[in-house]
Amino acid sequence: MTNPNCEQCDVLNKSIFGAIELCSIKYLSDKKGCLSYKKGMSIFCSGTNPSGIYCLYKGKVKIHIFGSIKEHIIRFVMPGHLFGLGTLFTNHFYCCATAIEDSTVCKIRKEDFISILNSYPSLSLQLMTVLGQQTEYSNNKIIAIAEKSVRERLAEGLLSVYNTFYDEFPDSNADISDKEISLSRGDIANFINTSTESVIRLLSEFKKDGYIIIKGRSIFIKNTKELMKIAGI
Repeated sequence: MTNPNCEQCDVLNKSIFGAIELCSIKYLSDKKGCLSYKKGMSIFCSGTNPSGIYCLYKGKVKIHIFGSIKEHIIRFVMPGHLFGLGTLFTNHFYCCATAIEDSTVCKIRKEDFISILNSYPSLSLQLMTVLGQQTEYSNNKIIAIAEKSVRERLAEGLLSVYNTFYDEFPDSNADISDKEISLSRGDIANFINTSTESVIRLLSEFKKDGYIIIKGRSIFIKNTKELMKIAGI
């Protein structure tokens, strides 16, 4: 596909590159390449050699790993966010990235990415902040899996996914959110570390109790306060 121009990118300010000078934006635009992925297509997988750092331009991507029994979703990536950053410190991917809807991904070689970091030391600090936030997020997920019930994890997972998808928390005073959570029941199950059957059953209970509305695959949060109470947050 034709590479989107970084200088006119509508998600530039959502990435760490939003504060760099125009000449470096042009350098980034010249050096990067863009690829389109259909829903379900793999962008990279664990154990393979990295060929660059990725930034999502359009769509949604899941970062996940495969255990001995099932898949585990670590987090979701939205437009403007970088992923594959762990390869700055290793020579292989430790996880997989897969498009969960039709997506466009920009990729820059590791050498070119490091060149930009060297030109802008403040970006390195931002990068460390991003990596720190990802670590904290993963640590909190581990605690939730170890200490919370499936019901609690589902409530927390729905709120977390909403926050990731829309970069905001659902309004606790609204009668119903008009923003949907569109994920397969399998992906929700793999995100909160349970079975698909448990997710289907609990979503039905949440719907019956008036906490959510379900339309096809889409989930709309109706009662934020009750979900927060169930999640213990």
